[in-house]
Amino acid sequence: MMIQKRNVKVGDQFYVRDMRRGTGATLTVDKVGRKYFTLTIWGREVQFMLETLREYNPLSEIYYLYPNEKQYREKQYREALITLISRYFQDAGMDLESDTSHLEAIAKLLNLKIPKKGE
Repeated sequence: MMIQKRNVKVGDQFYVRDMRRGTGATLTVDKVGRKYFTLTIWGREVQFMLETLREYNPLSEIYYLYPNEKQYREKQYREALITLISRYFQDAGMDLESDTSHLEAIAKLLNLKIPKKGE
């Protein structure tokens, strides 16, 4: 499956997260080429791939792009919820000795298909 190039233009804005510094800023696209577009980050030109919106860096990505800061914050919130829910079930101490009605209530809350008893 081929990924289509994004319609990025000079002047478009992205929220850029610097993973080394733990900071972020809304920045403007400076240049657009055939494969890459460029943002100036901390006085340095950084290229991002049009197809994926990921930083073009053969070693490792330092910068992550988001359409805006709100979407970055929403992603962070979702990750925090997933971590919280995962920890709950990891630390819940449920095992075969757990009360059946308690386990059924959790399964219903999560909209899981509850098997018939005896199957």
